[in-house]
Amino acid sequence: MRGAACRPSPKSRTVNHASAADPSLRILPGVAIVHAAVHSNPLIVQGDLTVLVDVDTPRYPAARDALARFAELIKSPEHIHTCKISPLSIWNACAAGTTDVEIVGALAEYARFPLPSHVAA
Repeated sequence: MRGAACRPSPKSRTVNHASAADPSLRILPGVAIVHAAVHSNPLIVQGDLTVLVDVDTPRYPAARDALARFAELIKSPEHIHTCKISPLSIWNACAAGTTDVEIVGALAEYARFPLPSHVAA
């Protein structure tokens, strides 16, 4: 994961400089905004669909509620919880009315680093 925060996100967006006040964003030439590491976000999404959840962040309660719809809790030690997104957990989420767009959107919204490309696709 070293250097992952420096890679452009496939969902970069163009905005004016005035709206770039968010400290989690970096302005690049051409005014493109690329997400850098957002340390207030609790999720670290790994390539094997394991999600590490930092419980000591301000956005943890909302991320936990979003993640509970489509991921299984595997371990819950004191500071970092581990969840797994499996075919069965996705099936159950879809059966309950959650769409794939909502799943990827929740992961992207609460992710500390950009999502792996095969997860975001």
